[in-house]
Amino acid sequence: MDLSDDFLMARVARGDSAAFETIYDRHAAIVLGVLLQETFWKVWQDASAYSQQRGTFTSWILRIARSLAIQAQNAEQMAIAVTGTEKPSRNLGQK
Repeated sequence: MDLSDDFLMARVARGDSAAFETIYDRHAAIVLGVLLQETFWKVWQDASAYSQQRGTFTSWILRIARSLAIQAQNAEQMAIAVTGTEKPSRNLGQK
């Protein structure tokens, strides 16, 4: 039986780690894909800004990915402030 995301999230909210695993397995690739695509698009756009003298390529690309993740989180927080709708905490184990 294929359980709906809504059903699984209700179980996750009650601390069901198996439901969380299912949600993760179902959606991790798309979330990673979006961040991956946006990160490499930014690398393409800003390639001239990369400088060996300022650090390794790995540190540069990880900074880009981190910045994009923070921007997404800030946009989500702004949406919550505007709509008044709060989403569950991302910190596992917190209620």
